Amino acid sequence: MKNMKFYRTDKPITAKHVEHNIMRWEWIGKEGKTFAEIDAQDSFYRKCIRRPDFDITKHQSIKRDLDYDLKEEMIRAVEII
Repeated sequence: MKNMKFYRTDKPITAKHVEHNIMRWEWIGKEGKTFAEIDAQDSFYRKCIRRPDFDITKHQSIKRDLDYDLKEEMIRAVEII
């Protein structure tokens, strides 16, 4: 994932989506963010992760969250050459 850039897709946000996920997707935006930007210790993406086993003060993996966002097709990944 380190050589990827992520972009918000055109998939509509619905009532089933929770606010912290929506904020992550909108932050990534149409202009996109690199993995390094998303993975940065103080990134807005990290601040919008809400799960019991995630501690914002530690540099834990965000792969699970990116995988979820990709699976939901709310973001897409493009390899950086």
